[in-house]
Amino acid sequence: MIDVENDYVFILGDSRTGTTSLHLFFEELGLPSKHYFVEEAGLIGQVHTNYEVNKRKALNYIDKSGFRCFSDYPTRPFYKELHEKYPSAYFILSKRASDSDWKNSMLNFFKNSHDMDIEKVNKLFKHYKTINCDIRTYFESKPTTKFMELVIDSQSASDELSKFLGLSSTKELKKKNSSKA
Repeated sequence: MIDVENDYVFILGDSRTGTTSLHLFFEELGLPSKHYFVEEAGLIGQVHTNYEVNKRKALNYIDKSGFRCFSDYPTRPFYKELHEKYPSAYFILSKRASDSDWKNSMLNFFKNSHDMDIEKVNKLFKHYKTINCDIRTYFESKPTTKFMELVIDSQSASDELSKFLGLSSTKELKKKNSSKA
C-alpha cells in the first residue's frame, strides 16, 4: 500500500494523457504533488539539448522540493534516472486508449495555437510512440519495479490505479481537462 509520507510517484505520461487528473488524484490522497515543474527546477532550453544539466537540476528539485508525486514534464525524459535514484517508487505511464486518440487530443487542444501545426503534431506523435515504447521496454526488464501503464480514458482506470497503489477501496480518478479525442 502506498505510504503518502514516504513513497514517491512519478507519472511518465505525456501531455494530454491525464497528468493533471493524476496530480489532483494524488493530492486528494494526501500526497504532496507537483504538476509540471520545468520552471521551478530551473531547466534550461530543450531537455534533449541540455540533458545532463537539466537532469541534475530536475533530480535536485525533486530531492529538495518536499513533493512526493511528480507529473508531466520533466519526469518523462528522465525515467531511467528516476528509477535508478528512486527504485522503490511507483511509476505510472499514463496514456490514451489509442495513439490516434492522443494525436487527435493534441490537435484539438492546440487547434488555435500559432506554435502548433499538423507537421509539429506529427513529429510529436512519432516521439510520443517512441518514448512510450522505450519506457515500456525499460520497465519490462525490471520486474520488481512498481510500474503500471494506465489508460486514462478507460472505464476501469480508477479501479486499476487504486489496486496498483494498494488502496483498500477504489478512489475515483476525476477527469480534468479531458477531451473526447
